[in-house]
Formats: sequence, structure tokens, C-alpha cells
Amino acid sequence: MNEPFDKNRKDKPYSESRIALLKPAIRKQLEYLHPEDEVGLWTFSDGYEEKMPIGKVKNVRGPMLQLVENLTPKGDTALYQTVMAANDKMRREFDPNLINAVVFLTDGENTEAGTKEQVLQNVDADRLDNSVRIFTMAYGAQADSRVLDEIAQKSKARSYQAVDPHGIDKMFVNVFSNF
Repeated sequence: MNEPFDKNRKDKPYSESRIALLKPAIRKQLEYLHPEDEVGLWTFSDGYEEKMPIGKVKNVRGPMLQLVENLTPKGDTALYQTVMAANDKMRREFDPNLINAVVFLTDGENTEAGTKEQVLQNVDADRLDNSVRIFTMAYGAQADSRVLDEIAQKSKARSYQAVDPHGIDKMFVNVFSNF
């Protein structure tokens, strides 16, 4: 996330870091959410960390905006561990009266423990009583969009891509239109 959106280009916004381009997009999307919607925030580099537990937007918007502003990428991508942990948490807290979904955005590929097969089995909506849809967002050309597509399909969700810095907002709108 610290690297330029496209290291081969020197013009803005391509020369800006992916995290710098992502932060205003996240801020904008938080403003679009209804106050009664629920949202949380996890980060994942060297492992994963739940930065903001799920709560109503009206209660968490301010603190979440501050968290987003202070996000600092660390390098690695614990993609598989994080997808499985987020899915497990959502399944434990499953509420049949709500939309139970995870929106997962990454600019990389898995660099930590786990296998793709483990992840796909973990999110397989065909074998689970209370499945959670995992909407994936491939952010930039370095994201492993093939694996993200497989994860989304296995959980009966959709996968989206932003391979151009101008497509970030549209990618978020496309994901949130599922809710």
C-alpha cells in the first residue's frame, strides 16, 4: 500500500501511494452509509488486527475516520488468515435479520501462512448453515484478483477490481450496491 499506484508512471494520481488514494475513498464511502448500517475495520499485514469492532455507523463514524487517517501499511499480506478469521467471526455473530457480509480489499497476494484450499473450504457457502458473503476488492495490478474471485464466488458474493486509481470510488459503489 505504500508503493505508487503504478510504479511505471510519474503523473498523478498514478505516482501517488495506494494508501494515499484509498483514504479519501474510504472517508467518502463512510459518509454514504446510513447511520443505522453497521461497519467495522480490520487491517492485515503481519497477521490481522480488528481495529474497530462492528458498530452502527452513527456510533463509529468519527473514530473510524480517525483510524483510517492513521492507517500505516506494514508490508506483508495475511490474506488467507484474515479472510478465515473474519468469516469465522461473522459466522459466530451471525444475525439472520441483517446482511452478514465482509468487504475485503487488498493490493497484494498472500504472503503469510495458510493455503487457498483452506480458505475456499472455510468460506464455502454450499456447505455452511449460516454462510457469510465475502465481497472482494482487488486494488491495483498487484492484487491477486484470481484468488479474490475464487473466494467471492465460493461465498456466493462478487469480486471487484480497481486497476486504475480513478476506479476506486466506483469499486466501492459497486460493492455497496449489493446491500
